[in-house]
Amino acid sequence: MEQATLWDLIELGKDAWNQWRNDNANISINLTGADFSNKDLSGFDFTEANLSYCNFSKADLEGANFISANLQHALFNFANLGGANFIATEMAHADLTLAIVKGAKFLTAQLAHCNFSYVDFTGHSLQGMDFRRAKLSGAVLRNQTLKSMNFAEADLSQCDLTEATLEDANLQGANLTGANLTECSLHGALLKEVNLSYTDLSNKDLSNANLAGANLEHCDLRFTNLENASLNNALLNGVKLHGVMISGWSIKSIRCEQAFWDNEGIIATRYRSNEFEKLYSESIVIDLRYEKFLAPHEMSSLPILIEHLEARHWGIKLRVKAIEEEAGGNRVKIVVEDTGGHNAEMLEQDLKEEASHLLAAQITMRRDHRLLREFKESIAQVKNHFWPQLLEMAAENEVGQMRVFTVMLMDLKGFSRWKGDELNEKLSLFRGLIKPILKRWKATYPNMEGDSLRASFQNASVGVACACMIRNVLDAAGFPCRIGIDLGEVTLQHNEVTDKTDLSGEAVNFAARLECLANVDEVLVSERVWHHIRRQEDYFMLEPRSVKLEKGVGNLRAGELVHCYRVTMKKSLL
Repeated sequence: MEQATLWDLIELGKDAWNQWRNDNANISINLTGADFSNKDLSGFDFTEANLSYCNFSKADLEGANFISANLQHALFNFANLGGANFIATEMAHADLTLAIVKGAKFLTAQLAHCNFSYVDFTGHSLQGMDFRRAKLSGAVLRNQTLKSMNFAEADLSQCDLTEATLEDANLQGANLTGANLTECSLHGALLKEVNLSYTDLSNKDLSNANLAGANLEHCDLRFTNLENASLNNALLNGVKLHGVMISGWSIKSIRCEQAFWDNEGIIATRYRSNEFEKLYSESIVIDLRYEKFLAPHEMSSLPILIEHLEARHWGIKLRVKAIEEEAGGNRVKIVVEDTGGHNAEMLEQDLKEEASHLLAAQITMRRDHRLLREFKESIAQVKNHFWPQLLEMAAENEVGQMRVFTVMLMDLKGFSRWKGDELNEKLSLFRGLIKPILKRWKATYPNMEGDSLRASFQNASVGVACACMIRNVLDAAGFPCRIGIDLGEVTLQHNEVTDKTDLSGEAVNFAARLECLANVDEVLVSERVWHHIRRQEDYFMLEPRSVKLEKGVGNLRAGELVHCYRVTMKKSLL
């Protein structure tokens, strides 16, 4: 039927049009591309009509019937759709920006790419609607019950979701940039690849959430529960993390160049490539399950098992975390304290496979009495034979290995004034004071050249405590000094001057920059070190400082301000 004829019928008004539709139900209506802007079409019956690409901008469509109509690419900007019926309509790419939708029915409507930007859904039930790939930017969804609804790949940026319920909702690939999530419940929601940049997620319960591949740039995650959440391959630049709960989280391949751990969220901690993952990822856990009980020979062979695994994967450090009783037997938990620069995912797979073979060998010994007897008789010999080989292997493979250490650099003030015998006497006294302190705190790879000292520690608190003791002892002996400490990856190398294993890498360089910027008798630690000791206020007093770099390091340029902390020891750790 010609559009001109249909237009004439519409101009006759609602009653005439609806009566004609009722009398001619078999006639298909095609008004594609028609301009109905600003018209009063309230109560009109457009059931099953083809209204694609029509313009209904600012039209009054209150109570209109669009059941099963084709409204693809139609424009409804600023239109009054109150009480209108859109059940089973095709609305792909329709634009409802700032439309009034109170009481409108959208059940089973196809809303892919439909634009509901800035629409106020207050008082409107959205249950049963499918918002996959829909645009809801700036929409008002306050107090809405959206449980288990599908918002996959939807645009919810700047959306007001205050006190909304999104439990178990599908938000995979959705864009929630800048959305208001105050008191919004996200428990159980699928958040994989979601864009939550610039949103306030503080105090949210996101435990067990799947945030793999999510964009969390500049999010406020203070006091958020991320326990057992998956953030693999997520983007975390600029996040606020004070008080965040991270036990059991997974952060493989996470990307984070800086984060804010202070309460106010203003002091940035910068991270080198892959450093955030290495510092804060949960340890790899190897479970060994022993049926019925853990036999004495199995207990005594655990150190050999661990030594074997460490030898197979050079640079790693393992320890027994717990031996637990459970239904049907015992469980031994072995954790990886240092991955030694290995790929964590591949290392975990290799360790668990190798450990399962070793466990099977231990269990086999229960049934082989001859082997068990021989093992008990020769365990001392085996240990004495095997351990020197491991030490020899360590010496051969040590140089060139990359490890994560707390690095301390110290320099004496006024060294250049000493000459001749006075210099030799002063250096002898200085080294005599330092060596027992380094031994007490179990410093690794200490190197002293002239009046300088480099040493590393596997524990940040121990390294800082050692530095404070050195400062105090040297000050009492009349040796003014400056100390800088950083934490990060270092490479082990041979020092030709001292003929010992030494350290190199960005953490060493940054510690050296801090040492140069420290005042006399001052210990300065980086933000990375501060993060590991910040909760030990009973032992350390930490005073924030901002210093200007005199020389660039890593991605920091000369003249750039960096945040660090002046440390004072309150009481000894030992």
